[in-house]
Amino acid sequence: MNAPLFPLAQPFDTAQMPDVSLTTIKSNLRDLVDQAQWDRLQSRCNDLLADHPQNAFILSCLGVAQFGQGHFQSARLSFEMTLAQDPQNHLAAMNLAKTCLKLKDAPAAVFAAQQATRIAAQTAETLAASQRLLGLAQSAAQNIPAAIEAYLRANDHAPCPTTWTHLGDAYRSLGQLEKAEQSYVQALTLTPDFTPAHLGLSTVHHYTADDPHLETMVYLLQHASTATAKRDLSFALARVFETLGAFETAFILLHQANALRKSELGYDPSHDRQRFDALHKSADLLQDIPLRPPEQRAEVTPIFVVGMPRSGTSLTQRILAGHSEISGAGELPYAARYGSDLVFGRRDVTPEAVQEFRDNYLTSIAAHAQGAAYVVDKMPQNFNLLALIIKAIPEAIIIHTTRDAKATCWSNYKQFFSSTGLQYCYDLNDITAYYKDYTNLMQRWMREFPDRIIALDYDALTIDPDRQIPMLISALGLEMQSACLRPHDDQGAMTTASAVQVRQKIYAQSSDKWRAYAPYITGNFHDLPEGYVIP
Repeated sequence: MNAPLFPLAQPFDTAQMPDVSLTTIKSNLRDLVDQAQWDRLQSRCNDLLADHPQNAFILSCLGVAQFGQGHFQSARLSFEMTLAQDPQNHLAAMNLAKTCLKLKDAPAAVFAAQQATRIAAQTAETLAASQRLLGLAQSAAQNIPAAIEAYLRANDHAPCPTTWTHLGDAYRSLGQLEKAEQSYVQALTLTPDFTPAHLGLSTVHHYTADDPHLETMVYLLQHASTATAKRDLSFALARVFETLGAFETAFILLHQANALRKSELGYDPSHDRQRFDALHKSADLLQDIPLRPPEQRAEVTPIFVVGMPRSGTSLTQRILAGHSEISGAGELPYAARYGSDLVFGRRDVTPEAVQEFRDNYLTSIAAHAQGAAYVVDKMPQNFNLLALIIKAIPEAIIIHTTRDAKATCWSNYKQFFSSTGLQYCYDLNDITAYYKDYTNLMQRWMREFPDRIIALDYDALTIDPDRQIPMLISALGLEMQSACLRPHDDQGAMTTASAVQVRQKIYAQSSDKWRAYAPYITGNFHDLPEGYVIP
């Protein structure tokens, strides 16, 4: 669902193109798309638009070229201009929704997808595609019931394994594991070798050594013809063999799955090193920015829960969301959207820019408050932006979750993340290097802002939740409420990798699971300390 739809099927006014025939234009553009010649396609569209600036067909083609280049803001504008000229352009509406998803603008994606469903041609395939995209948009907006409704409608029109798999993912995020399993099975009934459904099923099904599904996945892996299929099945089988106690086999499969994923993403560790260097430089600049105290305190106080992925951020949010004064909003994109250019050196650090970040962020999270005084923003990677957050939003509360270093890195390694943002996660040496850079950065923040960051030890939390949770709520300046002690009772959606785990009662010893793999692990992973390492 990430690829742009090529808009050659749309009507084209040949009267506006007296010098070039429609057939020739379509043929030329199709060739450029088939060859993924995005630069040439964009150049050709710009040439045509010089004489016909309001032609919807060319504008839509330009958007496809920009999407293919990864220029999503420009693509968004092109698709919006297309729809302004041709409001019934279904493919432009679909592409706009996909582009907004790339930009992590879920509300805009929902709006565009809803428009696409209204103007879709009355064919089963078109109606199903529109509803499926609406489901993805609603899921990104964390409106999981609406996503489920859209997926069910898509299947009513034209059932397909992709839709059934998305439906399974949606049910899983709500903790409805039986319905999730049934959905994955339906996907495999339609297409037995559809590996995303096998991967999803492996997260909710309970296995025995003679389980037929285990045998099926082994057979499919042995006969897999694509790297993507091998990747999905290797991650799925690694999870199954771990539950069966076959750790050496699980490790071999994990190594294969992660190598395939790393190759697929083309990860370059130097890119992350440059990003950390940029964070330190922008922090130095932020220190010298003269900024007046806010004229008034924010109407809704953000609670940032940050840390490495798989360090307990999801559990922390569930605990906090049990309080009547706190709304758990999940992983919000706003801090990165409005602040990344500042902290990574792509925009000058000025008082005006910092104030703009504050205003945009606080305005955006207000919609997630649902009447509560506090909103939890559980985006782990916001640790990158702490210098900016502390400068711009002095009333913000920051909770930094930490976990045993080896447990954290191992948990990242064994998890398949569907997004492409965490590219360091697919090689233990890369993870270890990234973890050390993260640790150095957090140590700086703790030195410079010792009274602004609440440190929460995940392992201590799981060992003694009855003591640690009241201490956490007290640190926020709130009265303890008993629901905070029962995060597993929260019925809200959880779309992160911890969707199943956080619905279980709090339990200890999860940080020791890496030890079963210790005999097979080599490299700098063993140089990591054990326990809580950030002062």
